Amino acid sequence: MAEHASTRDHDSLSRRYAGFIENLPVGVYSANLTGRFTFCNRNMARMFGYETIKAFLRCPVISLFRNKQDRDLLVQTVMNRGRVVDLPLAFEKKDGSVLWGAVTSNAFFDEDGRVIRFDGVVRDISSEIDDQTGISQLDEMADSISDIVLVLDVQCVIRDINTAGISFLGQAKTELIGKTFYDFLVPGYKDLFALLMADIVRFGRQEGVLLAKGGDDRKHYVQFHAFLSKHKERAHSIKLIVRDATDRWKLQRERLAQEKFQGVLEMAGGAAHRLNQPLTILNNMIKEVLADLQSDDPLQHKIATMHDQLVRVNDIVRKISSVKKYEAMDYVAGIKIVDIDKSS
Repeated sequence: MAEHASTRDHDSLSRRYAGFIENLPVGVYSANLTGRFTFCNRNMARMFGYETIKAFLRCPVISLFRNKQDRDLLVQTVMNRGRVVDLPLAFEKKDGSVLWGAVTSNAFFDEDGRVIRFDGVVRDISSEIDDQTGISQLDEMADSISDIVLVLDVQCVIRDINTAGISFLGQAKTELIGKTFYDFLVPGYKDLFALLMADIVRFGRQEGVLLAKGGDDRKHYVQFHAFLSKHKERAHSIKLIVRDATDRWKLQRERLAQEKFQGVLEMAGGAAHRLNQPLTILNNMIKEVLADLQSDDPLQHKIATMHDQLVRVNDIVRKISSVKKYEAMDYVAGIKIVDIDKSS
């Protein structure tokens, strides 16, 4: 009887949960790695102009994206970061019209750490985005400053760029217009900027440091400041001011590395100093024991072996105390350790 009651309670809870999802004012979905939807609520189907859930589930996920590259960006960001929150993306409805959605998505993993599905929520923010009105171009003053200045639309497509930006990216202006800002970011920083994009649209501004590819085929650390422009209270475009901070970033990293190394040296020197006293006592005691043993004593060989190993320990401590620079060596599982013998 109790088992039947538990089953009824579980079925009742499942129905209430399903009813809750159906009545949410947002689209709810689940998709697999092959790019097919496995579940959606009724509002998700309606949002994209489909009359039934069954008809919507037959659509490949990628067919809904206005810019097909956004699908890869979303997947990579969720896989690398675990989740995204309110990432603004442009979708295409059944009738071809544009739907702007703020996507929140989580990745679910199996026991081996492999992604098995993506669950997410899409919130219609079309009323908050204006991508129809012409985007204003940069004025002549933008070409007179040394900072890189770009104008992006809400999909991060470059709509204008100043002379410093053209020089940095090493391409003609006509080639740059129409490309996305993501195209010039190093993998690992594309998904980071995607997360920052959500904040730019939500809060109106954002700043940070990214790793970008310059026209010289080098990777540059760039510091950016992003400002959202609105048209009639709707997100319209983004002005991005970028400064090459590679030299400053390199100096800062070298300074931090030097400070870290100095700390390691001080710790090594302190450890060597503390080890010297007990090692001196052990050395003296073993020498005394060896002097008292006869050559045919069965303990003589063992004590002599202990003395040889203690000499090795003394040598290691001496090297540690005199380290001024070091070389690393592979240990296990990708871990590196200091090669005492090659350090000086």
